[in-house]
Amino acid sequence: MKKIVSTVEMRKIEERAIIAETTQETLMDKAGEKIAHFIASFIEKNKLAKKAFLLAGKGNNGGDGYMAASLLLKQGFAIQAYQVLEPEIGSLCYKKRAEFLSLSGKMTEELPTNGVIIDAIFGIGFEGKTSGKTAEIIEKINCLKAIRIAIDIPSGLNANSGQALGSAIFAHHTLTIEFPKTGFFVHDGYNHIGKLHCLPIGLSADHISTELQYLEEKDVIPLLPKIKRNRHKYEAGHVVGLAGSHGMAGAAMLASLAAMKAGAGIVHLLVPENLLQEVAGGPWEIVRVPFHENDLSKVREWLLHAKACFIGPGLGTTKSTEHLLKSLWEDFKHKSILDADCLHYLSKSQKSFGPLPGSILTPHLGEMKRLLGDVKTEYTSPTFLRSCQHFVEENLTHLVLKGGPSFLLSPGKPITVMDRGDPGMATAGSGDVLTGILAALLAQGLTVHDALFLGPYLHGLAGEVAAEKETSYSMTATSIIAALPDAFHAMLSI
Repeated sequence: MKKIVSTVEMRKIEERAIIAETTQETLMDKAGEKIAHFIASFIEKNKLAKKAFLLAGKGNNGGDGYMAASLLLKQGFAIQAYQVLEPEIGSLCYKKRAEFLSLSGKMTEELPTNGVIIDAIFGIGFEGKTSGKTAEIIEKINCLKAIRIAIDIPSGLNANSGQALGSAIFAHHTLTIEFPKTGFFVHDGYNHIGKLHCLPIGLSADHISTELQYLEEKDVIPLLPKIKRNRHKYEAGHVVGLAGSHGMAGAAMLASLAAMKAGAGIVHLLVPENLLQEVAGGPWEIVRVPFHENDLSKVREWLLHAKACFIGPGLGTTKSTEHLLKSLWEDFKHKSILDADCLHYLSKSQKSFGPLPGSILTPHLGEMKRLLGDVKTEYTSPTFLRSCQHFVEENLTHLVLKGGPSFLLSPGKPITVMDRGDPGMATAGSGDVLTGILAALLAQGLTVHDALFLGPYLHGLAGEVAAEKETSYSMTATSIIAALPDAFHAMLSI
């Protein structure tokens, strides 16, 4: 798990490395090698012309850019550089530019119209507001039909706050050096970084204690449920869902089918008797169990026998729903995914959750604000995330704060950032799909902590697959479910 660091913490990490007999230039050379390798591989993979355009600033970020540019020149790439801000004579950036020019690198004052643009204007030390010519250049670059690759951080973005007070690069890819920065994931930072790539250069953060950590592919691959050859369907995972109401039966069916596609052996969906007709047209594999709200004995029995439950999708917010949840709370609260209308009930009633070590809450930002009694917070900020962590500690529960990115919270653990997914997942029913996936993973024997990591990652990966096939405009929640097999294939092939 990668630690997510502030600018102060990153400086401490670099200073410690330098004290341990390395130099700033050595770190720059290593960063340049990684950057050049990524760009060369990217251009080759996408069958682009072997050329790139460098936007260079005056500091170490510009030096990283010139180092990478020099290495690309040696590989036969055509590289042009635009000096946005003039480096001081004798600085590392000045030295690396001289090396670039000695290799026949070209300087220009004309911006390109397409191709690959390497953004090396400002690094993580930038805390001001872009203005004048620099802001004008950034605005022009953002409007070009070009691929923008930012070194360490998109220029103009504050690495701590995630705010862009002036113009800032909207990167398609950000090549962050070793560790992600806090500002990538709060306020507007996530809109600027594009796809994040961590480039290791041998730095250690063992001596740094951080509030945030970054979930990587290698962290979740080992969490995939193990499959026993002679299992039966109840061993494969028995999920029970309490979901659906008039006009909202689709949410119940989405969660149920997602649970099946995520590996559950059998799903029993508990529905009121008068809702049977609305859920009749859903997938045949889902077992519908009708009940009457005046007789909850059958519901209680199913909830108790399930390995995992999902509660809330499309359940409704009526008085009868509140009575239903209140009556059954002790039967499902320790092994359930609590979502949607169940969260509405909890925030409205201000009910004390009590310890919930075996359950996961899955609110989006609006639902989380209601759970906290905080309706004023506009953005996901470090302060807001601390409030979420306090909520988790206080109630001994686990939580997926859904969004772009998602934040995964457990008692006594750093907040984990999960950035897989696609903007097209902001569509009705996407959260219900996540709920079903999480329930299936719990039912297959994963610990709640492992399910908390694997479920959102698998959901996000399926969303990316769906968007690749259907675009972010056209994908739906059912597209995510349909993409789950490909998501599993991708994880199993690593």
